[in-house]
Amino acid sequence: MIVHTASFRAHKGKPDGICIARWAPWWKGERCIDLAPTPDILATANRAEKNGLLWHIDYERAYKAQLASLDAGKIIDQVSNKTLLCFCADYQSCHRLLVAQWLYHSHGIEVDIA
Repeated sequence: MIVHTASFRAHKGKPDGICIARWAPWWKGERCIDLAPTPDILATANRAEKNGLLWHIDYERAYKAQLASLDAGKIIDQVSNKTLLCFCADYQSCHRLLVAQWLYHSHGIEVDIA
């Protein structure tokens, strides 16, 4: 089993996509809202960024706690052989990278990150 990641733009609407973004009202395909950062995590990151703080440290800590609280088996069943999608063009500053690390280090699932 392998999981892929991509931005919506790079994926170009192929049928294997699964949205892991909190808000994508135009997306009509499958969603895994459990992998979307919570509104509280997003609000905290936005406030810190506006104040010139290093938002990514708290964001990463909070999001990893969110991932740790999930039913991994349920998530893995849902995302197996899918492409996890969100808006970020650069995966290095995106929660897709944290999901990929969680899937690989905690569950041994290979993730093709793009």
